[in-house]
Order: sequence, then structure tokens, then C-alpha cells
Amino acid sequence: MKIICKKGHNAQKMLQAKPVGYYDVILMDIQMPHMNGYQVAEAIRKLLDDRARTPIIAMTANAFEEDHKAALAAGMDAYVAKPIEIDTLFSTITQVLENKITINKS
Repeated sequence: MKIICKKGHNAQKMLQAKPVGYYDVILMDIQMPHMNGYQVAEAIRKLLDDRARTPIIAMTANAFEEDHKAALAAGMDAYVAKPIEIDTLFSTITQVLENKITINKS
């Protein structure tokens, strides 16, 4: 597993610096310095190549329904509440990657 970065303001630049397909999925914390996860996800979705379609999973301690909706509205593909349960995380990663494969085939 490759880590893009630990600070949101660098994530978009680091994603753009790698070839399309380098990252399979992005695990995005919502609470980060400089830019929050929603802002970073929105910036990634505005990229002009296939990097914009890299699946993004929100990871946050904010477990309310409105937080889940905000993550999806920002362009994220899924949402995992903290504390992270490893089975839930793996299941979510599997689901978003299967959805990506299905979309790419159609």
C-alpha cells in the first residue's frame, strides 16, 4: 500500500505527480491541517485525467448521517467511521475497487 501524504494540501499534487493508475484507492481523513478531506476530494475530482476517478474512502470520527452525506457530496466513494474496524475497512476497499472495475468495463 502506498501513502500519498499525511497533509491534505499536498495530496492533489502528489497524486498528479504519479502516473495514472499508480494509486488504487485513496484513504482520506476528513480532519487535516490546511485543507480538509472534503476540499481535497473536490480538488481531485476536478483533475482532467483518469486520476480524478481514483476511488476515495472518507475516514473520520464524525459518524453522523450528515457527515456521510457530505463525504459523498464531495465526490468520495465510501465512508468509514473511526475507530476503524479492520474488517469494515477491507470490505469497503474491496467494494469500491469492485465498483471501479465494473465501471471501467462498461
